Amino acid sequence: MRGERKVMKKVMTMMTLLMGVTMSLVLSVVGTALGGHFTVQGWLVSFLISLVISLIIGFTVPVKRISDGACKKAGLEPASFKGNLLSACISDLIYTPVITIIMVTVMISAVRRQLAAQGIEGGPSIAQALPLSLIVCLIVGFIVIALIQPVFIKLLTKNMPKPGKKI
Repeated sequence: MRGERKVMKKVMTMMTLLMGVTMSLVLSVVGTALGGHFTVQGWLVSFLISLVISLIIGFTVPVKRISDGACKKAGLEPASFKGNLLSACISDLIYTPVITIIMVTVMISAVRRQLAAQGIEGGPSIAQALPLSLIVCLIVGFIVIALIQPVFIKLLTKNMPKPGKKI
């Protein structure tokens, strides 16, 4: 039993890392592109900040336990198609708004600093940029999670010992 728990912990850690990198990569590309001025430097900063946020959420919020509980209440098997969609929705609602709000705030602040350095007052507001970014990122995030998460789970559990077998 102890060995199974150790294996599951390793799988969950790898899943957090893989999904964190994947979601950060995708959301930083989408977010930077939505800003209308894509630069490699802007994307890289966005990616790194997003990755840190993803990993903090992934290692502190029990997303799997929340998703599995929701599936159980809905009468769904977590590994089923409908269970996967519900889990993707829950993960998306936990990760994406936090990442998007922070990233929009960081990027708006950067744009305002650049404009101020040029002697231009104002610039875009968070209230102007956030709604579209949040909607787009929630949709993209859901699709990515729904498609990629089952693949990662399958890859990570492929060689996992069967319950009851000695490790």
